[in-house]
Amino acid sequence: ILNQLMDARVDQRELERRQKMKDLLESLMRVFPEGVHGRMIDLCKTTQRKYDVAIAIILGRNMEAVVVETEKIGLECIKYIREQRLGQATFIPLDTISVKPINDKYRSMLKGARLAIDVITFQRDYERAFQYACGNTLVCDTLEIAKTICYGKNEAVKAVTLDGTIIHKSGLITGGQSGIEAGARKFQESDFEAMSRKRDAYMSQLNELNKSKRKGNIEEQIKGEISAFESKLTLFREDQNATRRRLASTDEELNLIQSEIKHIQPNANKAENDLAALKSRIASLEDEINAIEDSIFSEFCEKIRVANIREYEQRQLRMAQEAAEKKLQFATKQSRLQNQLKFAEEQLNETADRLTKLQELIDRDTYNLSDYEAKRDQILQDNENISEEIQKLNEDLEKVKEELSAKTDVLNNIKKELTKVNKELDKLSKDVIKREDDIKRNRSDQFSIFRKCKLEEIDLPLLEGSLDDIPIEDPQPQDDPFEMDIDDEPGPSARGADRYVQLDTDWPITIDFSELTRHQTDTNTDNMANMEKQFHASLAEKNAEIERMAPNLKAIERLDVVEQRLQDTEKEFDSARRQAKTAKEKFNIIKQKRYQRFNDAYSHISERIDQIYKDLTKSRNFPLGGTAYLSLEDTEEPYLDGVKYHAMPPMKRFRDMEQLSGGEKTMAALALLFAIHSYQPSPFFVLDEVDAALDNTNVGKIANYIREHASDTFQFVVISLKSTLYEKAQALVGIYRDQEINSSKTITLEVDKYEE
Repeated sequence: ILNQLMDARVDQRELERRQKMKDLLESLMRVFPEGVHGRMIDLCKTTQRKYDVAIAIILGRNMEAVVVETEKIGLECIKYIREQRLGQATFIPLDTISVKPINDKYRSMLKGARLAIDVITFQRDYERAFQYACGNTLVCDTLEIAKTICYGKNEAVKAVTLDGTIIHKSGLITGGQSGIEAGARKFQESDFEAMSRKRDAYMSQLNELNKSKRKGNIEEQIKGEISAFESKLTLFREDQNATRRRLASTDEELNLIQSEIKHIQPNANKAENDLAALKSRIASLEDEINAIEDSIFSEFCEKIRVANIREYEQRQLRMAQEAAEKKLQFATKQSRLQNQLKFAEEQLNETADRLTKLQELIDRDTYNLSDYEAKRDQILQDNENISEEIQKLNEDLEKVKEELSAKTDVLNNIKKELTKVNKELDKLSKDVIKREDDIKRNRSDQFSIFRKCKLEEIDLPLLEGSLDDIPIEDPQPQDDPFEMDIDDEPGPSARGADRYVQLDTDWPITIDFSELTRHQTDTNTDNMANMEKQFHASLAEKNAEIERMAPNLKAIERLDVVEQRLQDTEKEFDSARRQAKTAKEKFNIIKQKRYQRFNDAYSHISERIDQIYKDLTKSRNFPLGGTAYLSLEDTEEPYLDGVKYHAMPPMKRFRDMEQLSGGEKTMAALALLFAIHSYQPSPFFVLDEVDAALDNTNVGKIANYIREHASDTFQFVVISLKSTLYEKAQALVGIYRDQEINSSKTITLEVDKYEE
């Protein structure tokens, strides 16, 4: 059970280590694209699945080794890893590794045995690396074949069976299942990654085909629009030519009129003079006519109530003019309607032409429809094949998930059994400790009796040893006097236990019980209790008789002093042990509080940092923003180690924080600061030129974020030289130098009053 549980924990750590190794390899291949080829496990593949376990054992630690072109590149990679603190890695340079030649006799040594290098496939460029890792190692189908080669034929060669058993060159045999399946699964994981990449490639091809199909429809639409524009362009050109012809005709008429004006200009001057004389003559005649008309039509004018006949004529003339205007408006409207009718007829003709062209396009598309249908059928077939491949991959994935679930259930059962075993083990351990304490207590009582017998000069029948070897003083333990045992379980201290062991080994004394009767040697509980009472009664009588005799006062006094020292020492030790236990309990309480407070802060910051980073980096083009997260290097006591911070800007792949640009680092740092501040916020936040490394777009994002989150309880004090940031502020504070008093002064402006 313990081994299986250990394997499960190792698998978890292996997953974390594998991810770190993958990130390390990506960094190296990005920095040294020509010199770093990849891991050994990624550069080879077994010819059959049954060889996965054997090849995993043969490669061993070289599975994760990185193959590089030259030793120089390997040293540069090591330097890069050390500078970036990315971990550890093993490198195999192709130009300097020492490779032993393959012994061809092992290729046909025995049926069921083959060279390890023959059961894997790899590119010819990496042959030296795999010769170095595999050598002349043989892969045998069974253990009997391996024994026949190594023991029967006395070949000094390493042989590995399909189930993972190894016969070394020295003749030792090793085997077992721990860790073997995990190593073999690495080959399957590489195949799964290859299938995933193949699926992604097929999906990309399908998307490209769909785009091409949509692109063909767009091209047809654009061609139709181009045809319409070309027809309109033809009409515009015809109108332009007609206008040019009318303009030329108008120019000719203008020239003719100007020439005629030159000929008639002298006659026109004379005619104007004659006209002026005629106008004056006409005016005088009109006056005479008006006077005659007034006398003739005076009665008529009085009847119709007009001043004179001329007023009547003007009224009639105005009415005639209005009628003429109405006729002119009617004629104009009629002409406009006729023009509209003519335009509608032209539009109808154009529509008919367009209909003809569209019919031609339909005929052409109908002709090409068969080709498109064939292409569509091919695309659908490819899509169906891809779907089948995806379905197969999903089935494989479900199988892997089922295996993982089954192994998880097995692990849980193992954990339950382990818990049960641990409880039984704790119970047995407590029982053992209790019995050991009883033994040590009995030994201590025995020593006290021996010492008392020596002090009181009581003779004991001994088979071995002597009471003279028993010291009067308490023996000092040999351990460090400052060492202290802190144990939560009741029982004697470790110091006392050490003393009992010292007594048992330094003063071996064996008492002769042969003089006792059979009844006295009976260890029955009731019999022992009765004998103890009898012995105590007899002892009391003896003590009374001794008191009547002359006692050895000096010995008794010495014993009292020693016993008092023993009691004082034990009291001091018990007090010190209790103090140490109390201190440890207080320390554990403070440690738990420290962990809880750190975990509360970390959990809050870890939950908030991703959303804050998304708010700072999102835009119209990337509405989801970037991604940011935290990870602990030590989950048991996180405050003793570091916290890793990773940020991925929008539409960019994962990279180390050191490889981000200055602006990206600034955005990530601000997100971390805002997340930390959100745990226990302060009344205000001071930002000193944080926008120095940012472009206008990111400055605008920072300004919008600050503007949205600013409030009366959370104020931002921002120092900035960029208008994109401070124009969003609620108030501005400027600092200037007063030359008169040679001092600095401030000026403030409330921007909110001037908002649009």
